[in-house]
Amino acid sequence: MSRRVLFGIAIGVLGSGCVDESTEKSVEPVEQDDVEQQLSIGLGDGQVWNLAGVAGMYSPLGSYEQLHATNAFFADLGTSGRTCESCHGLAGGFTTSMADEDWVFSGGTAPLFQFTFDNGVCSTSDISTYAKRLAAMRLTIERGSTRGLQRVAPTAEFQIVSVADPYNCADNTLTQFNGYRKPNPLTGVSQKTSVTWAPGPQPDMRATLKALFVGATNLHGQATTPPTDAQQENATDFMLFNYFAQQVDFIAGRLDDDGARGGPRHLAAQEWRVGINHASTGATTRKVFNIYDAWIGADKRAPWWNRIQAKRRALIAEGQELFNFRENANGGTCSGCHNSPNVGTRSVYQLFDIGAVDIPDTGLVRATLRNKTTNEIRVVTNLGRAAATGLWSDIGKMAVPPLRGLSSRAPFFNSGQAKTLRDVVNHYDQRFTFNYTEHEKDALVAFMSAL
Repeated sequence: MSRRVLFGIAIGVLGSGCVDESTEKSVEPVEQDDVEQQLSIGLGDGQVWNLAGVAGMYSPLGSYEQLHATNAFFADLGTSGRTCESCHGLAGGFTTSMADEDWVFSGGTAPLFQFTFDNGVCSTSDISTYAKRLAAMRLTIERGSTRGLQRVAPTAEFQIVSVADPYNCADNTLTQFNGYRKPNPLTGVSQKTSVTWAPGPQPDMRATLKALFVGATNLHGQATTPPTDAQQENATDFMLFNYFAQQVDFIAGRLDDDGARGGPRHLAAQEWRVGINHASTGATTRKVFNIYDAWIGADKRAPWWNRIQAKRRALIAEGQELFNFRENANGGTCSGCHNSPNVGTRSVYQLFDIGAVDIPDTGLVRATLRNKTTNEIRVVTNLGRAAATGLWSDIGKMAVPPLRGLSSRAPFFNSGQAKTLRDVVNHYDQRFTFNYTEHEKDALVAFMSAL
């Protein structure tokens, strides 16, 4: 169950005094039974609070409670104590957005924080005390980001000329550096063409998910034996057919009210296929989202006593149309890349460089790269697809993430560089010259919060 509503209170309690680096005393986990009982008030099966309202999951395979008890996705199959849920839990929209809460409510003892071979700012970070573990796991706690080494092969079209490392990790050299990525959400994968950030083509998604499940169980779970084929199929079914979306907005109310079609059940019923709404398979439309068409002009027809709710609904609908049709300086739209109808994924395999890796984020390791042919310089926090291909043109290219359930998934971008949806809008506005007004930004944030 979600603990987000009380997280700020817990942070205040635990953060009211300084952590003494010299002490070996650990922070006791917060008792969760009463907390979770209180937070469950008003929530149904598979629902969670977030800062915009309530999000929830739906699966034709069964209830969340049933799946949580029986599906291999949630099973402890290794020796590290980790499960898929450790990084892909309901409270965080099936990614690591819940890591900050897990730290507080476990007193830093959750399995996610107990190893540095795949997590922590450095592979050699000291986690022997609470204070040291807190420092080592800061990127996971603050951003939900885990660590992965970015290697540059001698045959690559570029080379590393310097590395700016705020953590002084021995991992970072002139041939490799630490990149930090927030795991992609494992939900509704039946409506995706890519499930990781910078993959090659993944034409057989079931086979891809089975392989990822085995690899993650062996590596992160430290399994001594690989999952059985039955467990692989079981977990893969959950990832394919688990749908997560916002259900309630604190101001607009239920997102499937008055003709709207928000929420996970409508998402699960959405038609999707590889190539849908793409020129390679036929006619296309910029009208990618239509789930809030019924709310267009809601403020004009609402009774006086319901104006606040109606204005919010109209703002959400306005944001939907801005997302669909507003052109930037080059004639591009948000719906041009996020072309899957009412889902927002990319319906064909295609990676994009949106400039997120160029953000001058001092909390991440930054590598200065030089093109061996042109001497062009680029300073990045992640190589994107170029880590595998060695191509200069692939630097920063990553998959288009799903847009449903965004309100549970802050912070955003591949390494949590954008703390809020407003930051996301501001980045796109500056990067692609949309020239949004402040009101238009409000509308876009309201719409994305309602997805």
